[in-house]
Amino acid sequence: HKARTSLQKSGIKAISQDPLVVCRVLAADRYEEEEVAPYDNPALLCRATGESETRQESEPSLGWSQYVDELTIADCSGNHRGMLEKHHDEVASAIRDFLRS
Repeated sequence: HKARTSLQKSGIKAISQDPLVVCRVLAADRYEEEEVAPYDNPALLCRATGESETRQESEPSLGWSQYVDELTIADCSGNHRGMLEKHHDEVASAIRDFLRS
């Protein structure tokens, strides 16, 4: 409810009644307003294969390449939340491989 009220006050038309979706929209808005300094070290993106393929096809790094020069992408099963809940072993393996490289 708090996020929806904040969204309405900001003048943005609600795209969903789901509070989680509303929170994500507000969070994305905040990130876009802030200046983010580039990260000068190698980084790993564990990309959820259960998410929309449209974004992955147009921008494989999901936007992270603009902040990280040395980005390694590991595709992991599940969606954004599910890959940690149901496929944590796959994510852990990707992290272990990244740290060993």
